[in-house]
Amino acid sequence: GIIGGEEGVVAISSTLGSEPSVVSFGSGKNPQQGNITINLVDRFHRKQTMWQIEDDMRRKFLAIPGMKSVDVFDYGATPLSSIRSTVDVMVSGPDPRVLAGIGQEIKQRLENVRGLKSVSLSWTADKKEVNFVVSREKCALYGISPKDIASQVQASVQGGVASIFRIAGEDGFLIRARFDASGRDSIAGMSQ
Repeated sequence: GIIGGEEGVVAISSTLGSEPSVVSFGSGKNPQQGNITINLVDRFHRKQTMWQIEDDMRRKFLAIPGMKSVDVFDYGATPLSSIRSTVDVMVSGPDPRVLAGIGQEIKQRLENVRGLKSVSLSWTADKKEVNFVVSREKCALYGISPKDIASQVQASVQGGVASIFRIAGEDGFLIRARFDASGRDSIAGMSQ
């Protein structure tokens, strides 16, 4: 609705969500992110400038409940699109709470820099993480390698290939079996 209502939209291409064992977005992206590429008519066949369209979309997307951040920028083979640049800041350390605070502080400082249009965090404190620690002694006792355990957990949470749905003249689709949401949550709870 937001994109379709914009003037001069010709085509929309979206990559939203993710699939097990498939890197949908390239490096540095996560499953809670999505990319949308919008093709517009040329500047001679629309009233708004590219920057007006970007500002309008950014404002409308940020009004969607649950949306944390939105980066809207022009992309293409124009002289002005080639001057676009990103500023990446990475902070690392042992305490997630401290890191979250530092990340917010950096974000606030960058928002005051003239010329920056979008500032967003790739990780926030409400991100759910699971630390899975394997007991080497128990693995040795039962003759199980840590890799075997990791494979079983991955199959339970992300799904394991059970069969192939064959289509004539095509490679076919992998059919995955996995626990439902409650089963995956209980596995995550056990390993926290």
